[in-house]
Amino acid sequence: AYRRLVLRYHPDINHTVKASGRFREIVEAYGTILDFARTSVNDSSQELYTSIKKDPVVKKMKFEELENRFKYSSSSQLRTSVLIALGMYRDERTKKLLFDAIRDEDENVQLTALKILEKACHFRDIPRVFVSLSGVKNRKVRRGLFYMIFRIKKQSSRDNSFPCDDLFREEKVAC
Repeated sequence: AYRRLVLRYHPDINHTVKASGRFREIVEAYGTILDFARTSVNDSSQELYTSIKKDPVVKKMKFEELENRFKYSSSSQLRTSVLIALGMYRDERTKKLLFDAIRDEDENVQLTALKILEKACHFRDIPRVFVSLSGVKNRKVRRGLFYMIFRIKKQSSRDNSFPCDDLFREEKVAC
């Protein structure tokens, strides 16, 4: 319905003054609907993160138990919940599992792993991020991985701790 209305009232197709005003109203209404949908999804995922991290049973679980639940479960929802719980560990074993999860078939598992990795990665993890990019076909996840690389670069340059600044510097080279 949105596309039909946009095509009918688009200023390039319908040159009346009324059409351009109607087109603006349609675009604004669609934007409002999208914003509501995005915020409701973000609110529900944030509630899930908070409830899993506060769960006393999850806090008592060992890393190996969570890892086994992730590897041997076929349920996407359970695997996503386990990734959130694993995000509390912040060590190399967790990062390895999260980078493996980025190449998972399920989009929710991939996006959850990406969200947790964004908070835990440092400049030394950039090669891993590039390797993960090669195995990911999902556009959202690929875009998120690229964003993570530049966020890591920005954060570490603020801390003056990025050893590979030459990779990002544009200098004139005499040929």
